[in-house]
Amino acid sequence: MWDLDKDGKTPINIKNDYFSKNPDGSHTNFNQDHYLPFIQKYLKAIKMVKSSYIVLFEPIPGSDPPDWTGSEDNNGLVYAPHWYDLKSVFSKVIIL
Repeated sequence: MWDLDKDGKTPINIKNDYFSKNPDGSHTNFNQDHYLPFIQKYLKAIKMVKSSYIVLFEPIPGSDPPDWTGSEDNNGLVYAPHWYDLKSVFSKVIIL
């Protein structure tokens, strides 16, 4: 999805729709098709270092978490959502 420009230093995006479309052109579900597999791979890598470690994850702000139904082992995974005032996050304005 990324490559380097002719100068060999500047990254350029060569697949603008990488996270939104499958190779067949159908639309992806970011949480299920990208985020969930990432969390699972990350958890597995951490567990290889030390099996008693835990991994805390949260949903993308303003989104539901991925659906874990039928997922691989999730022992040591902790769902740790936070509440964000998205207006402040995206506008950088604090409302008192």
